[in-house]
Amino acid sequence: MTTKNLTSEQNTSGFEQQLHTALSDCPPADDLVAQITPWSRSMKQILWGMAFNAMTLPILCLNYILPTVGILLMFLGFRSLQSENDFFQACKTITLVQLLSVRFPVLIINGTIWQNAFNTSSLPMFFSLANLALTIALMLNFQNGFHSVREKAGLSERTASVNLLVIWYAILCAFELVPSSRLWCEIPMLILYGFIFRAFSKLSHELDHVGYLIKPASVRHPEWQSIALLTCLLLAGITAGYLLFHQYPMKWEKTTDTTSPEQEDLRTHLLALGIPENILNDMSSEDIAACEGALRVFVSQGDRELTPDSSASPTLRLTTIAIQLPDKWDGVLTAWKVIHHFEWLGGMTFYGTEAIEIWPAYYDNDFVWEPERNKGKVISSGRVLYTKDGETYASDYYQLGHTALEHFHPAAGMIDEGDRIQLSLTASFSFPSDADAQRGYVSYQMFQSIDIHSLFNSMMNYVHQTSALQYPVVPATAKLVFGSNWFRTIQTGILVDPESPDNKPIQ
Repeated sequence: MTTKNLTSEQNTSGFEQQLHTALSDCPPADDLVAQITPWSRSMKQILWGMAFNAMTLPILCLNYILPTVGILLMFLGFRSLQSENDFFQACKTITLVQLLSVRFPVLIINGTIWQNAFNTSSLPMFFSLANLALTIALMLNFQNGFHSVREKAGLSERTASVNLLVIWYAILCAFELVPSSRLWCEIPMLILYGFIFRAFSKLSHELDHVGYLIKPASVRHPEWQSIALLTCLLLAGITAGYLLFHQYPMKWEKTTDTTSPEQEDLRTHLLALGIPENILNDMSSEDIAACEGALRVFVSQGDRELTPDSSASPTLRLTTIAIQLPDKWDGVLTAWKVIHHFEWLGGMTFYGTEAIEIWPAYYDNDFVWEPERNKGKVISSGRVLYTKDGETYASDYYQLGHTALEHFHPAAGMIDEGDRIQLSLTASFSFPSDADAQRGYVSYQMFQSIDIHSLFNSMMNYVHQTSALQYPVVPATAKLVFGSNWFRTIQTGILVDPESPDNKPIQ
């Protein structure tokens, strides 16, 4: 057996060759590469963030979720590259400002009942303009930052893909200023983005081939902690907005109605005519006084279950009363006061807002029935009440008034000429969560102005919120008549023949 003597130089050379072979067979993990040079991963986050921010699909709240996720991805991407140059540092700051001062406030407002008032104001335009200005600043800094990196790496300045990406993103964000739907432009713009994404990815990968090393920025918190912190901040804001602003601010006071001897006689007279005593007790002194000299009363009453297929469902008792009053003006044939009263029977849960819409006898105005006016304003009245610990509390409606609409003929496909309008009476309100015997009424007065035999019909739609789980939060007034998964609409009414001898409504 022969033994070879190796020199120290030969030993060292062999060891280096074996080490090189071993390292070549074991490429570093992706996480290690990202820690060494975050360029590729960060660019993917930025490009995907731009794509998500461009999506406004109105399905399952994706129009709120995807843009927020998109800006968050861009923030994380720029955060990893912020030490490379001042432009990427500025991009990180801009995306953080977009999150905290544009996206988050809008998402929090959508968690309150005021989101509809917000959306119909000038504030959304302000936020859109602010977001557009920030987006333009973001893309200009991104463009300069990207060119700066390529210049340091010794690569030629190929600007077509970058410039096209900047223009594409700015145009898409500018569509937010258009009040109509963006779906007509999103599909072709996303297809175009696919080509831009592919071209820009190839341009970005050139840095990997030339071996340019980007040092990752030192950050105080890892990525998952930043995501968790921002998510918790957003959820806390939405939760606080809902808990504090999911109901209308009502002015509840203990009832202190006092009855004079004259009004006591009037109450006795109204009871004798057929007005239920519990409804008379709920009426304010002013509404009782308005019934002075009442001639006769028509009453229609019925119970409606909130969930028709459940025997244990809460029940809403709906009562409509038509009171004929003495003529108050020359030329008036008959005058009437109509009262729509509601009362919840048994335990009831209130989650946010309630609403009432009344189609009065003069709703589809045929010039036979006219509303009573004061200084040109149509008169309406009413209040809501509840009981707690044996005490009765009352409040005015948060909103009560008429809404005028131009009369539309579906068959003719046109609006009537002249001043023929539809007048609906709407009311919005909220009940405390610990209230009992929740009830209320809405009243209006009218008169007959043309001497012809004419029936009158008064309908009421009551909208009840059935769930607290809705986003964005929508008040009940936005769901009148039609309702939704979070609302239930209950309808009742009365049809009266003023010449009926038995004082009974037709229905």
